[in-house]
Amino acid sequence: MADGPHLFHPESRHIPELADLLAGWKPGKTASLGPQTPNLPATVAELDGRLVGFLTGHHRFRDWNALVDLRHLAGTDGSWLAELFVHPAHRRTGIGAALVRHFVGESIAAGCSAVIVRPDASDSLEEQETRKAFFVELGFSALRLDPGIRFLPDWLMGRPNDLG
Repeated sequence: MADGPHLFHPESRHIPELADLLAGWKPGKTASLGPQTPNLPATVAELDGRLVGFLTGHHRFRDWNALVDLRHLAGTDGSWLAELFVHPAHRRTGIGAALVRHFVGESIAAGCSAVIVRPDASDSLEEQETRKAFFVELGFSALRLDPGIRFLPDWLMGRPNDLG
């Protein structure tokens, strides 16, 4: 991976390969991919002609009232990183970090104030801790959630876009 992965937004023809990629992750897991979900576009990572990872998210997050530390961002758009997956054989090689950095760059270009990431509800506690540590390395920190708002996940992490 001397030059790193090739990152791009997939086309319909990539959906079967993405489904195969997911099958190696968690049986029965589906992602918000493809033309059937235009509100949650994906970025994929390709290495040596094979898809090895993906990220889904959008740049229209506005639910700042749920995030105690970020309520001052009310009225601005943020980015919501919904899913991140790297094939197990390619983890800890920089592919996940490249996908997140690419998404943060898109977020900044879209004029968004911050990026928010949520846990994968199907992750074990150990997987969630690994995920949190990964995002901390990329400038994210745990966010305090308003306990009065129902239906929030156990944790969210955020990164202001003025970090550079």
